[in-house]
Amino acid sequence: VHRYNAGISLILVLCAFVVTLMSANTAEARRRGGILVVNTGEDVMKIADVRDDIVVNTGAGRAEIGVMYSRFGVFWLDVLRWSPKYVIYTKDGAFEFSYDDSLTPEELAMLAGVDELTMPTRYYTPPGAVILGLLVLVYLYRQYASMRAADRRVELLADPRYSAAYSTVIMEDERSRSQRFEAAITELIHEGVAEDEARSNLDLLTQSA
Repeated sequence: VHRYNAGISLILVLCAFVVTLMSANTAEARRRGGILVVNTGEDVMKIADVRDDIVVNTGAGRAEIGVMYSRFGVFWLDVLRWSPKYVIYTKDGAFEFSYDDSLTPEELAMLAGVDELTMPTRYYTPPGAVILGLLVLVYLYRQYASMRAADRRVELLADPRYSAAYSTVIMEDERSRSQRFEAAITELIHEGVAEDEARSNLDLLTQSA
């Protein structure tokens, strides 16, 4: 039976990271602020309990069947997981567990009372990776929307009606911007553009003006 302390690995990485931070430019560190918490090492994920009719002498806690794996993450959220292997283990504390990896998957399945052990779906979806993936998707969508809006502005400015209306809004005179905007809307309506369409398009044109 092996004993693993995930907390020690976390502390070692944090110490190394703190040393790196201390050696960095102090002014730059102050400007950016904050600190990155990195977690690495090994962790275990439960698959099933050991059958009630089987007694496993572990010394402490109830024996469970799980998958142990190496991991890398930030702020206690796993981003990468690799090298999975089935084990029988007991939790010894918040960051500690004892495990035995000498049994075959077939033997562990028998202890769990199932025909075959299967990898939990959540093993393949580390929360940190899911969050990063969503952030990437949001970023890509915003980039796509920005490019589409830029293309649409070019199309609108090629229309003499919107070109004139845009000029009315951005030119400075005794009127306020909102008054110039409404005057431009009136011009577009007189040119045969529906009011809702005119407002939507002109708002897009003048967002960054």
